[in-house]
Amino acid sequence: MSGRKDEFPFVVFILVSIALAAGIIAAGTLYYRNYKQDYRLEVERRLSAIAELKVNELAQWFQKNTTLHLRIPLESEDTPAVKAALGREGIVEGRDYRGVRVIADVRGIPDSPWFLVARMDASEAFGPMRERLREVIIMAALLPDLERQFDLLRTRMREGKP
Repeated sequence: MSGRKDEFPFVVFILVSIALAAGIIAAGTLYYRNYKQDYRLEVERRLSAIAELKVNELAQWFQKNTTLHLRIPLESEDTPAVKAALGREGIVEGRDYRGVRVIADVRGIPDSPWFLVARMDASEAFGPMRERLREVIIMAALLPDLERQFDLLRTRMREGKP
């Protein structure tokens, strides 16, 4: 019977450790999701602000009869510039003329058939978010080792060893 009494604190310790580990992983996941959503909103806000500033400049530039020489075929529907030409406005994702994945804010220029595409490389936009995800993964990977260290400490304390 005394063997079962000695096992009870150990079982409770293991259950509490598992619950704490699950709680830390869940908290990290929720924190990452909120960070991802907040960061995406901030990127969209900045792109929108850039687009608002540049629309007026481009409206004046368009009135001077200036033309551009870059041509992108309309078959490249993954390109933000083509999405603009097809009438889509707002935040879009796609690949730019270099083939790089980008996030862009597409706006029409008033009193003209032109559109403004303010873009940012996705790697630049989501770099801090990836770093945060890496930190959460490292913490989750180190958690079992930390639990093992606590278990060794508890065992040493039970046996009376320093």
